Amino acid sequence: VIDYFEFLSLLLGTKPEVVELAMYDISGGKGKYIPSLLTSGHKFEGIWHTGILAFGKEYWYGGGVFQSTPAQTPFGEPL
Repeated sequence: VIDYFEFLSLLLGTKPEVVELAMYDISGGKGKYIPSLLTSGHKFEGIWHTGILAFGKEYWYGGGVFQSTPAQTPFGEPL
């Protein structure tokens, strides 16, 4: 069974595209050392930034939407 949008995609001849989420810990693992007193009792494993991988590019937000070669953003290697 396919839904309406899959039907239209097949009708128009488009091919499915894999979309992935790239996650970056911009604290470099140091987010877990932030005192919970400063974060209203919450503990964090990291300070996360994400990007979307689709159509052979990585898209991410940093004051505007940017496009990069996958894994070559200013945030380093995704986890």
